[in-house]
Amino acid sequence: MVSDDGELHRRWQGGDREAGRLLFSLHARGVIRFFRSKLPEVAEDLTQEVFARFFRSARTEVHVRGFLFGIARNVLSEELRRRQPDVRLSDVSIAELARPSSTRMIARQWLLDALQQLPIDDQIVLELQHWEGMSSPELAVVLGVSPSAARTRVSTARKRLRSILERRSGSDAVPADFQELESWVSAIRQALDAAR
Repeated sequence: MVSDDGELHRRWQGGDREAGRLLFSLHARGVIRFFRSKLPEVAEDLTQEVFARFFRSARTEVHVRGFLFGIARNVLSEELRRRQPDVRLSDVSIAELARPSSTRMIARQWLLDALQQLPIDDQIVLELQHWEGMSSPELAVVLGVSPSAARTRVSTARKRLRSILERRSGSDAVPADFQELESWVSAIRQALDAAR
């Protein structure tokens, strides 16, 4: 069984449907998690749209995961603009647009709330880094920027998240080095994976 995304992509483009199914199985969970933290009520539909666009794309030699999440970001942007024209991912948060009710039951709700207070682009950057384990070069593909610009965006997003957490819970409750952030984000990821 081939596990290299690039090889699977080449095989799929060559007509190997099983390679396409394997690509879907490898990446669908991460894409649906991406949408569940923002628009849980339509997460499955938006995930299907991402993969439909991916499989219709004629692009070759793409970084599969980065390309998929780039499509996901575009699909999210289109869905939000459909709901509210003139929305910009860099200027508005999910909390400002509409609080998704189905995420209220997540054990680490206050962190999810804090993430949703961030501009959507910041939320995306942090989720892709922490939930999907994306590196700076991978984030650069998703965002269409250089790896150094991607690192800067991660740093800026983390600072903004820290500021929100400090305002909401007092500086004593926010870990100085963000070591606990990994476990908090992991708990939210598990809850989103389990959500149906």
